[in-house]
Amino acid sequence: SGSNLEYLCEGGHDFVISYTLKRSPDTFKQLVWNKDGWQDKVDPETGEISFQSKVVEQTLEVKVPLAPEDSSTEKKRGRPKKYSKEKIPVKIHLTWSAKRAAKDKSDRERMLEKLRKRLDKPYQLKAAIKRGCNQFLQMELDTNGWRLNEAKIEEAARYDGYYAVITNNLNLSTEQVSTIYGGLWKIEESFRILKNDLRACPVFVWNDEHIKGHFAMCFISLCILRYAQYLLGEAHKENASAARIMDAIHEPLVLVQGEYPNNVATPTQVNQTYLDLAKILKLPVLKTNMTLTKFRSCTKLDLTINLK
Repeated sequence: SGSNLEYLCEGGHDFVISYTLKRSPDTFKQLVWNKDGWQDKVDPETGEISFQSKVVEQTLEVKVPLAPEDSSTEKKRGRPKKYSKEKIPVKIHLTWSAKRAAKDKSDRERMLEKLRKRLDKPYQLKAAIKRGCNQFLQMELDTNGWRLNEAKIEEAARYDGYYAVITNNLNLSTEQVSTIYGGLWKIEESFRILKNDLRACPVFVWNDEHIKGHFAMCFISLCILRYAQYLLGEAHKENASAARIMDAIHEPLVLVQGEYPNNVATPTQVNQTYLDLAKILKLPVLKTNMTLTKFRSCTKLDLTINLK
């Protein structure tokens, strides 16, 4: 949102976000279709253009909600002003890729093929429209005359392969911006891990200090998981997911047999991910049958507390 972008700028931070070409103003679309300013990259094997880039400098106008103290208390006619408009100088990095163009075309053809099959069976179109909340609507639909909108298909094809990324850091190159934006999936994945695996949300504490502590613990846990993934990758082991690493920590059990103090401890449910991490971290090797003293020296867990 505009308020988030303004907040980042006020804090001295940079942002890199995608820019939707299809919903951009017509004046900007003309800059895209204008062949001037594009830099071409030719595939040495085929001799054809494989990549194009273009940088456009613009001023981004964002709407920022007014704080209550900034709102005018003076009565005026009409609606009270709720937003202020702020301007942020940005660069829009336009790119076109032959590989992306082929993918966009393939994705669209796949959707059109599904539609063509439904057009051959009009009753499927009616069933699709009446799903979800629409099932409670009384509709008389005649789908026999429906056909594909060729003009919209042709318009969509014009955008095949094009992508735009906007940033307020005016010193970044197109390659740098593309690399930064290409790492977005890592951030999104981290949020999914925080929410699903580490259960950061919902929060079951109420005061501010406990909430801060909860998220601090979740973030530290995320850092440990990421570091474990890094170590496994550096050691050329499997690309373990966060869930698999957590299972490697949670699942191991110990079977204690015999009478105290001559018990024998047998580790069970120890998967390969645990063994790999233990080897990387140079932890003591777990044996099949261990004395309580040996088990405590390896794991720092004192089983005698529950056996005495």
